[in-house]
Amino acid sequence: MPGRPGGSAAPPVAGRLFKAVLAILMAAMLAGSAVGFGGSLIDTGQDIRYGLASRGWPGTVGIVEHAYVETRGERRPTRFLRIRYRYEAGGRTLHSERVGSTSAYRGMADVVAAYPAGAEVLVYHEPGGSVAVLERGIGVFDVFKCVFMLLCFLVTVVFFGALLHLVVTTPADEFLAQLGAPAPHHPQDHERQRRADRAMAAEIAERLRERRPGRRTDQGRNQDPDRA
Repeated sequence: MPGRPGGSAAPPVAGRLFKAVLAILMAAMLAGSAVGFGGSLIDTGQDIRYGLASRGWPGTVGIVEHAYVETRGERRPTRFLRIRYRYEAGGRTLHSERVGSTSAYRGMADVVAAYPAGAEVLVYHEPGGSVAVLERGIGVFDVFKCVFMLLCFLVTVVFFGALLHLVVTTPADEFLAQLGAPAPHHPQDHERQRRADRAMAAEIAERLRERRPGRRTDQGRNQDPDRA
């Protein structure tokens, strides 16, 4: 068995290791995108479902316990709408924090002003359930939001899925070559290269030997007129 040149086994191992790390990274990014977009899509779809179903829900009187805008963060403050109300349904006192999807068209301060703490409000609740809203129906904003997030989700999954498939199916040599890294050479490649180098050297030496007599003859011919 012919011996392998020193360091010939390192590039394939390095290529496979790099492929494995990149595949794990792509899979993690794909899973993270699926979880992130999937969670938001589920929440938005649930709001739309409740908004459509709330058109047929019965109404009852409720009391707003608190309604305010909470601000978190100093450098980049984030605002959250905090509202909670209670109502009675089926002989039970229930609580809810849902306003309704149509409130997305208004600012948080406007929602707080419309439902101040201690005010009596009309609550629409799900028959036999604990889901309730203050505003029935859905807004166009939620539909556009759901469609946009769905498109982003599909594009992200297709993009990272294609990258992952490319990383997994591409051989290590070709993968490193596509990245601009030198492709690893096998022992047979080194032997063929040495034979080609020897053949080229022999051909160059042969050409040089063929040119030497010609040069001497030309020099002799150039000197004949001077001697004459």
